[in-house]
This record gives sequence, structure tokens and C-alpha cells, in this order.
Amino acid sequence: MLYSVRDRAGEDAAARPSAAREEPLGTVSGSTAVEAIVESGAAIEEGATAVAMHLPRSRAHETLMLLVGQMQQEKPWDERLRRYDWKKRTFEETQHSLAEIMWQGSMLSRLVRHGIEWNRQYKVQAVIWAAKIFEWGGTRQKSAVTWQKVRHTLANAVSGRVDYPDAPMNSGYTKVASFATAYLEDETARMPQVINDSRVATSLTWRLDTVLREHGWLPADLFPGLGRIDAARGGTRPRELVLAWPDAYQRWSGQFAATSAVLAIRDILNRDARYPKMPFGERDVLWTMRGVEAVLFMDGY
Repeated sequence: MLYSVRDRAGEDAAARPSAAREEPLGTVSGSTAVEAIVESGAAIEEGATAVAMHLPRSRAHETLMLLVGQMQQEKPWDERLRRYDWKKRTFEETQHSLAEIMWQGSMLSRLVRHGIEWNRQYKVQAVIWAAKIFEWGGTRQKSAVTWQKVRHTLANAVSGRVDYPDAPMNSGYTKVASFATAYLEDETARMPQVINDSRVATSLTWRLDTVLREHGWLPADLFPGLGRIDAARGGTRPRELVLAWPDAYQRWSGQFAATSAVLAIRDILNRDARYPKMPFGERDVLWTMRGVEAVLFMDGY
């Protein structure tokens, strides 16, 4: 099972959860997570407008096709995924270990999607759920994790636009957004969010920097919002970029731009018979956002 659950609850409710003041209910301090990256939960004001980038058969799409082809030529995509490793687990093992977390996220996300307020139990559950994600990813938060922060993050993630400018976004909350929307994988009208951490962002910007320079194109023209995330260092990070890439750290515009790019890469891999299927256990299946993300995660280290 690839943990992509199709939502059958119908169209979105028009109601949107009202902004709430920060409450101590169910808060978790940053000290509960493993110490790796210590992040601020501050939000960068970007406005409440749609910033998701769409990639039709355009120059941007052509650029991503070249990126996919170059990576395949260097090392096949299926082989890249087979070399995935996080905490000494393979890609398949990692997905199985996250099954419960993703299921909980889908339940919380569906309530937000349909405008249903969380009761006290859900509020506490949301905080504990997010804390588990931060611990898994090694992204310790400086400020307390509250249910309001989690709900607003899920609201932006599900809608694909900045409905809540105060919703935090960093290397921890991108995982919250991603795990809460994994069930949207099979829906054409919505986007499951990618984990746009420093490793994924490094792979995308570094690979695209090369392709864009070869054609004399600029990042801002083809991939608005996509940029660097220098929150963590290690391996080959940070890598030298020639073109001007914005700082996408803590920016929802960067989150949505990366998601759109990875979604396009997924579809290129699935629609072109020249590329291998995604290996998952003993089966070869269609590529998912999570699979592409895992390849970029390893490439970005």
C-alpha cells in the first residue's frame, strides 16, 4: 500500500475555520523533538493570495523534462530510489513506518478541508501528531507547537493557497503539510504537498540552475517562488548556484512552487515510457510525489 487514500466526502464546504487566538491547550515545547535543526516558527507575511505555480506544456515544463532526462542518464530513477536511506530504512520501510502518522494527518486534514471545527480531542491529537513528525524529521521547533498553528498549516496545504498568512512554514512544517495531504495523490484538482526541506530544495535548484543556464533562461521567469532553503548544512550543502534564486525558507510561495515542480516531474516519469516505474517492494508501480521527493532528497545531500 502506498498510503494514497482517495477522498470520497464530496465537495469542499464553503466554511473556513475562523482565526483563533493562541491557547495553551495541547501545546508541545520544542524540547520534545530530537536535536538536529532548531527552527523558528515565525511566518513570513506573503498575503492571502494563490501562489501555486501551474506547469502546462510550457518552457517550465520543458525545463523539467530536461532535468528528468539528465538525472536518468546519470543514474536511472528506479536505481536512485532503491538507494534511499533515512535512519537506516529503505523507502518502502520508511513508508510503512509512517503509515499511522499519514492516516492521522489525513483525518485531521479532511476535517479542515470540509470546514469542520476540531473539538478538544482533535486539538490535542493535532499537537501530538505534529510533534511526532518533528521528532521523526529531526526538526526541533523553537516556539511551542499549538493546534492553531497546525490547523492553519493544514488549511493552506489543502487549499494550495495562503489562506492563513500566519501559518508557519519551515523544514518541520513542510512535513506536516506533506503528511496531511498525501491522500490527495489521486486527485487531479488538488496537490499533495511535497516535503520541501533543504535537501529537496538543493536538488531542485541545483539541477534547474544548470538547465536554465544552458538555455539562457531565468528562475524567476519560469519558476516563481522556487528557491533555496539553507536551514541545514551537511554533505554537499550548500551548493554553489550561478543564477539568482530567492530565499524560499519559511515561505509558502516556495512550498507551493516546489510542490508544483515535483508534481510535474512525477507526471513526466509516469507518462513517458522511456522511464522506469517506481519500485516498491517486489512491485513496480506508478511514481508518486513521495517517491520523487525521496529521489530528490538523496540527490540533494
